[in-house]
Amino acid sequence: MLPIYEKIDFLLKLNHLKQNNMCEAIKIPTSTYSSMKQRNSKSISIDTIRDISSFFNISIDYFLNNEVEKKNYKEFLLDNSNKIAQEITQKYSMLNEDNKTLVLTLINSLIEIQNKDTP
Repeated sequence: MLPIYEKIDFLLKLNHLKQNNMCEAIKIPTSTYSSMKQRNSKSISIDTIRDISSFFNISIDYFLNNEVEKKNYKEFLLDNSNKIAQEITQKYSMLNEDNKTLVLTLINSLIEIQNKDTP
């Protein structure tokens, strides 16, 4: 079993983010997270794990599943990502053409905003 902090570090690297990006988004001081990580604290709250899962848009199972080993990280994340993509595709196909256009416009706007916010 890998420590939760290694899993978080992997997600940060995978998403080209820094620890402070995540901490700011989930509203915990970077110093608090750094201190927990340095001590390899086992007392990270379930609420914090939930917030981190939401931040990365992944299932909380990623952190709670002891079966996930380092070599399986990408596979685990891809499976989760594929489920989300399938759900989005399914729901998108149920929309009329006007709403499909609206969704694409929204996605493009979000990407543009994200690119402006990403250093």
